Amino acid sequence: MKHVVMVTTRRANPQLPVSGCPSSANLFTPSVPSLVVNGDVKTPQTLTFSQLQGLTQVGQTVSFLSGTTPTTIAESGPTLADVLAQVTPNFKTGCPNDRLRWYVEITGSDGYASVLSYGEIDPSLGNRNPLVSLAENGISLAGAGPRVVQNGDVRGGRLVSGTVAVSVFRVAPRIPVARC
Repeated sequence: MKHVVMVTTRRANPQLPVSGCPSSANLFTPSVPSLVVNGDVKTPQTLTFSQLQGLTQVGQTVSFLSGTTPTTIAESGPTLADVLAQVTPNFKTGCPNDRLRWYVEITGSDGYASVLSYGEIDPSLGNRNPLVSLAENGISLAGAGPRVVQNGDVRGGRLVSGTVAVSVFRVAPRIPVARC
C-alpha cells in the first residue's frame, strides 16, 4: 500500500474469563442464546434469539478444513452487518474512511474469541458477508446459541460457536489526522 508509515496492533479486553488470561472487572456472565452487542456504539443491546430471527435471514454454505477433513455446512441467519446496524457504531463522519479503523471481537460462551476488521464486514467495503447463524444444516441453534461464521477461511478458526458477545472497537490513529 502506498503511504503506509505504521501498522499498530492492540488486544481487545476479554468479554469472558479465559483460562490463562488475567481477569477484568468488565467481564459478564453470558446468557445463551442471547447476544450482547456492545463497545463503541450508540445503543448497546442484548438481542434475544427471537429478535435475531426477526432480522432478514440469509443462507450461506460455508466450507473449511476441520483438521485435514473438508467440512461444508449450510448456515442461515442475519448478516453480522445487519446485527451491527441495530447498535449503530460511532463512526466519525468527518474522518476519511473511518470504518476502516474499526474491528469487531466475537466471543463464544466458552471464552473463545475471534476478531474481524469492520472493512471485512461492511457490504460497501470488503463484503465478506459474515453471518450470525441461527440454524446449521436446517437445525436450530437456539439451545447452543448463535454461531458467527466467515466463509472463505481455510481452517474455520474464526467461526465462533455459542456466540454471546459482539464487541465493536475503533483504533485511534497513531499519526494525527484532521477530523479523526
